Amino acid sequence: MQSPGNMKGFILIPSVLGLIFTLKFVYDQTILFTLGRVYKGQKINGRSLHYFNPPHEFLKLYKATKQ
Repeated sequence: MQSPGNMKGFILIPSVLGLIFTLKFVYDQTILFTLGRVYKGQKINGRSLHYFNPPHEFLKLYKATKQ
């Protein structure tokens, strides 16, 4: 059985990874919604950038613009 002091590493790693994933998700969503507001009347590859589109549509457009 491990002492509580040794278990900190096991708790810390998933917490840090979760934080990184959460921050990346929030960062990506911020970019997507900003793209939608700035370019709401424009299109990329025939697809609207209007910010009322569902988030998964923004993600597709965001990935297309990163290439």
